[in-house]
Amino acid sequence: MLLEAAGSAAGVTAVAYKLDIKKVLGYDALFDISATAGLALLFQGTYSGMVVAMVAGLLVSLIMTTLKRRLGYKKLEFVDRKLKWVEYGPAF
Repeated sequence: MLLEAAGSAAGVTAVAYKLDIKKVLGYDALFDISATAGLALLFQGTYSGMVVAMVAGLLVSLIMTTLKRRLGYKKLEFVDRKLKWVEYGPAF
């Protein structure tokens, strides 16, 4: 079960990198909830499938939190009455 959860978390993280990881990290809570809900829908039907989905969701959340602190993030904000991606640096 842990192997399936780790594989699912790695797959979700790979998708986040393809979508520009810093922009995804700017909205990490929304991404975490969406990833966990999507994995729960994907693995529904058995108890072990739901356990895999919840553990994978936990791993995705931990990975996103760590990456946000290490890499920084970008948020979409109004700058001079235009929407622009504003970059924030790493926490440490």
